[in-house]
Parts: sequence; structure tokens; C-alpha cells
Amino acid sequence: MINSISLYINNYIVPFPNNDLPGEHHFVALYLVPKIYKLLNKIPNWVNPDGMKRKPGDIIYDDLSIEVKYLKINLTKTQYNEWIIGNKKKPNILIALGRKTICIINWERFVKYYQYILKTKNKKIVPYKSGYTPLINTDILADYCIPDEECFKISENNIERKIENRIKEIFSSQV
Repeated sequence: MINSISLYINNYIVPFPNNDLPGEHHFVALYLVPKIYKLLNKIPNWVNPDGMKRKPGDIIYDDLSIEVKYLKINLTKTQYNEWIIGNKKKPNILIALGRKTICIINWERFVKYYQYILKTKNKKIVPYKSGYTPLINTDILADYCIPDEECFKISENNIERKIENRIKEIFSSQV
């Protein structure tokens, strides 16, 4: 288990070129799932079930589903069509790790921010027929979030406490 987000970034993001990063599953396994277990004694029912049983999200607990994005937000057509503009079951929370920020956002709020960002890039909010949505850097998402409530700068003092408090808040609001 990696005990701090700063340590994770310094050991597993900073030293690697963008095309050789360990990836979001690595972040989920080494930092996020152990952090949630340590805080709340919760073990997920599924971890990274991509395509499995059509589960929404990367980490799924009984009553809570978390989608994780790592340095970029680049949704598949199915994720976009079902979770952004559709009415299918969606994740409850987005956790987006950037090089400088971590965002922990209610999914409905994320959808509003995401659609706004796409519109600023002159992208229409219409169903995709194939491929992926436009790439958005996760650190840019932080510019649209509520500071110290939804997004946190990795360089902040007490960043771990802020992340832990946000995780506890999310789980308590979903029960």
C-alpha cells in the first residue's frame, strides 16, 4: 500500500514518460482501494470490471460505484452515451488523478463540468457512434470544480487528511 498521494505521484507518475505510465488500475490497486479499506474497513465487490456484467465504474461497493480516471478523461462511446447523455446506471463518483490535482466529484456534478468543458472546445453533446470522446487533462477538470471540496492540489498541506475526509463524506452520503 502507498500511504500518500504525493508518494504515489513521485514514484509512479513523475519518473515515467506519458506512454509508459503504470495506469489507473495500478493507482486503484496500490493507493485507492487500500486507502478506502484503511479508512472504512470496506472491501469492494468488484475492481476494474471493465465490460464485466455491465457494471458502471472501476471500484464497486454495495451501494457506491467509483469511476477512476488517471491523468486524462477519455470516455469510450459506451461510457459517454450511457453515463453522460443516457439514462443507464452510472457511477456515483468520479476520482480523477492528475499530476497536480486529485478530484473527487459526485458523478452528476462531473457530468455538468464535463459537458461545459466539451462545449468550450466546440464539441456537441450528441451520442458517439464509435471511438472515444475528446481527451481532457484531469488537471484541467480541477479548474471547474469547487476547490477544497471536490478537487485538491497535491502540493497542499494535509492533502491526505483532505482526501480521507472527502472519501468519508462520500461514503456517508451514499448510505
